[in-house]
Amino acid sequence: MKNRFKSLICGSIAVLLLSQTVAIHSVKADAYAPSTGKWMTGEYHTHTVQSSDASEPFMKLENVLNAAFREDLDQLPAETITSFTYGKPFNFLMLSDHLRNSPRDPDGNKKPTARWEAIRDQQAKLEQLQASGKYANKIIYPGFEWDMMGLDHGSVAIVDSNDDAVPVEAIRQFEWLYSYDTSNDQFHSNEEKLFGPRLAKDELKLNKDKTFEAIAWLKNNYPESIVLPNHPSRHNGSESGVVTIEDLRKMNDIAPDIVFGMEGMPGGQMASSGNRAEMTDIYGGADVMIAQVGGMWDALLGEGRQFWNFTNSDHHFKVSSNRKYSSGYWPSEYSRNYTWVDGNSFNDVVDGMRSGKSFSVYGDLIDALDFKASGSGEQAEMGEQLQVAEGENTTVSIRFKSPKNNNYAPISEHATAVTNDVKVDHIDLISGEVTGKLDKSEYGDTTNETTKVIKRFTEADWGKPDADGYYSITFTVPADKDRYYRLRGTNLDVNVEGYTKNGEPLQDQSFDHIEDNEKRFNMINDRNYAGLWFYSNPIFVDVTEQNDFTDVGNHWAASAIDFVVKNELFTGTSSTTFSPNSTMTRGMFATVLHRLADKPTGDDSIGFNDVATDDYYYDAVAWASSNRIVQGIGGNTFAPKQSITREQLALICFNFAKTLNLDISTNQSLSSFTDHHRVSPWAIDAMQWAIDSKLLIGNGNGRINPTESVTRAEVATIVERLSHNIAQ
Repeated sequence: MKNRFKSLICGSIAVLLLSQTVAIHSVKADAYAPSTGKWMTGEYHTHTVQSSDASEPFMKLENVLNAAFREDLDQLPAETITSFTYGKPFNFLMLSDHLRNSPRDPDGNKKPTARWEAIRDQQAKLEQLQASGKYANKIIYPGFEWDMMGLDHGSVAIVDSNDDAVPVEAIRQFEWLYSYDTSNDQFHSNEEKLFGPRLAKDELKLNKDKTFEAIAWLKNNYPESIVLPNHPSRHNGSESGVVTIEDLRKMNDIAPDIVFGMEGMPGGQMASSGNRAEMTDIYGGADVMIAQVGGMWDALLGEGRQFWNFTNSDHHFKVSSNRKYSSGYWPSEYSRNYTWVDGNSFNDVVDGMRSGKSFSVYGDLIDALDFKASGSGEQAEMGEQLQVAEGENTTVSIRFKSPKNNNYAPISEHATAVTNDVKVDHIDLISGEVTGKLDKSEYGDTTNETTKVIKRFTEADWGKPDADGYYSITFTVPADKDRYYRLRGTNLDVNVEGYTKNGEPLQDQSFDHIEDNEKRFNMINDRNYAGLWFYSNPIFVDVTEQNDFTDVGNHWAASAIDFVVKNELFTGTSSTTFSPNSTMTRGMFATVLHRLADKPTGDDSIGFNDVATDDYYYDAVAWASSNRIVQGIGGNTFAPKQSITREQLALICFNFAKTLNLDISTNQSLSSFTDHHRVSPWAIDAMQWAIDSKLLIGNGNGRINPTESVTRAEVATIVERLSHNIAQ
């Protein structure tokens, strides 16, 4: 999977060059009991009364939180029409009121402000509620829903890596620069002096380049933030606001750790305008981008992009108090994300989402999923990559739980066949080939024609549950090509009129033409609960090709040699030989490191008398020299044909790590090595770091051999370790 590997490494390098990762904490995070490694449920796109289009008095902040976390439900007014008999409370919730003028405070009192000031009020209210004992151990973070210029909406959380507090001043600056629906009169008088001039609404609203600029601004200033497009296909067929796959690719290119997914299972499931989630291109409640096998999501995954699917409620109200309109279910009532979280802060939740180890569900179809792939003695889970040798098998294992009941309840009394019983009918294992990142000229490509449902599992495959309530499936496929595997499941048979055909979800039925309000509400609600779906995020499988080198065979470094050759970091010394025991020259190593960095340009005037412009290593040495990764051996000499020593290699790797802002601090001592006194003074720090990072190890007899030449096999092993350190 060389293209995917290079994309991952180069993306990691680009991010690391900007800043080093620092932990973020959520509101009141210091009060949470320490815990690691657990499934959490929640969402990141819900509204409160502070959004202008969520004007119902019962939409005050406390009621929304009570619903999400299942607290004080008896205090919710009857007009909220909630149904929380089954399912679990959320563990986390990100609030996302519109980045526009805010008309009210968190309790619903009239208070016109900009969003940044409304978030400050929201934060104060959260602290008050938590101080009273509510929402203990729950993770709550104030974000916002952004009207992206020239596109649709995105859920945004701006996170300051250097401060536990929600960065209200950063939100203020972002809103000033990139919100066209917050009026100037809602700002203070000094924004222009602080942040620069502000474009007029007409100049900003349709300017898609400003969306890309805003994402770059976040990457440069708040790189731990998130921007996840909401209901991306909502404007399909319109003259403006359409989100294309090219847009998603560009946003992901700019900031892959910020734009790492989308709301593929949109909220607003009770809406009737257009259809479910106010969308036309929606199939079984899923955006066409993910619902179509071989469609846009599969095209992104086929590039090896770590781009994930999520769901939300997009809750504004369920049914309006005047019984004329409907919007979305309450948080934790119908849709939920399950995310593996290592920790108890908002940053930990985002890290879990960013990892891809998550799945999304409607109507509590399942409430646990263990999806893994294994082969060649290794194992990977959702969001991870598995390396399997060509010709071996990949074993896919699926374990899931399904509750007996969900929260279905009629909006009002009517004749219906829909019940709150839950039963999975079948689960599809979907796979597509990974062929690498496209050239930008191909960014409009919307399909991955290699994607297929390779196996459909039914009750005959998973049988009875085990003692822990899990149903289990195991399936073996040959490791033929680089590919990914993902799951979707439903309670529907493969052919259900109006819902499925040959196992594929049909376009949702629209009921916006029904004039009888109560009838329309019930038809929408019944449709939503009659057809339930879940989608997992994928597992990537990298098939390692067998090389044809006659001198590698069972060599101790065979795996590392496969890695560096497959990822085009090394070449053989001939078509049939690698020469693993030959020494590596300084020019060769500069070339390998240059390839690892994706061949960036450097200064043409490098000042080494022994490096000519027509030497194969010239570009590599020019780049490494201009970035202070190499400095030569003195006297304007680089010595490109001289064998590289262990301490020279350590120093070059150390300097490379510094350019990436990797953590180079270490408490490692060299005193345990009997020849530590032979380490040159200029190499001590680098050797300590290299040992601590496990790039170098001793030779087994207590010696570190700092001036010994390094073989090609040893360098292959070190480069593989360095590559994985960068990608982590």
